[in-house]
Amino acid sequence: MLAQGQLIADLHQKDRTGVLGHWTDGWDAFPAARQRLLDAIAATRLPNPVFIGGDIHSSWTTDLKADFANPSSATVATEFVGTSITSDPPPYDLIAAALPENPHVKYFESRHRGYVSVPPRIRPSKARD
Repeated sequence: MLAQGQLIADLHQKDRTGVLGHWTDGWDAFPAARQRLLDAIAATRLPNPVFIGGDIHSSWTTDLKADFANPSSATVATEFVGTSITSDPPPYDLIAAALPENPHVKYFESRHRGYVSVPPRIRPSKARD
């Protein structure tokens, strides 16, 4: 599990004129660094990597792809982003309209806020003789 503070997934958005752009308040502002990180995870065959993020004031689940330009490329890791507790979220309709351009986004929600709890891994006890 890797915890960090931003959305890692690529987020394509169109401006009012229909020109495709990127959201730069996350890892989209650092595409080379993101690609090096994902390449390293793929090269080491790290089993079941999960990223936990935040600071986007909404909930997300994404597939982190080996190549975001190719939606059918291998999924290298899974990302979960937790929402804010009180801060205003991004406009739901604006982000929802961009989701068809982002097939790696599996879940998005900004209409509800709260917190996320990740329970500790519970290991089964050994059977007693």
